[in-house]
Parts: sequence; structure tokens; C-alpha cells
Amino acid sequence: LADEPQFGVCLDLAHAFISSTPMESWFETLLPRASHLHINDNDDVEDTHHPVGGRDFPWNLYKASIERIPPDKSPSVLIEVRNYDALMKFVNFM
Repeated sequence: LADEPQFGVCLDLAHAFISSTPMESWFETLLPRASHLHINDNDDVEDTHHPVGGRDFPWNLYKASIERIPPDKSPSVLIEVRNYDALMKFVNFM
């Protein structure tokens, strides 16, 4: 499917983070094909949908990786949090 322009992946970064695969591998392998991202923070054990900066997710690695994507290839992003207060913490952090 690499030659199919309509093919992309939804990369759920919280799920990737709690997997046994290093985040660098997820970013290197899937980020170039990601058309959509799900982002939230967690404790590296469970997908808890905490706001960004509230737990252990490596946001510096995320920032460095996402900045390498050309603007015309940037994926859409879904912020996954549980309530309005968490959303506002997320927005302020970003």
C-alpha cells in the first residue's frame, strides 16, 4: 500500500507509548504515513487519557518528530481527554 496515495494510518500515541516498542520506532515507522494522530498523556502502563504534560509521555520526542513532517503532510490530531478541565490543561501546555 506504500504506493497508494489515499492510504494512511491513525497513530494512537498513547497506545504506542504503553507498548513494548520504543517510541522512536513508532515515530520512524508510522509517522511518515500517519494521516491522523490521537494524543494524550498516560503513565506508561495504561491509556488513562490524561492531559498533555500530566504524566510520563515523552512530549519532547513528539515535538522533535512532528517538526520533521512537511507542513503539507501534517496529520490531523485528536486530543483525547476525559473532561473540559483536562482539555484546558492540554491547550495551555501545547
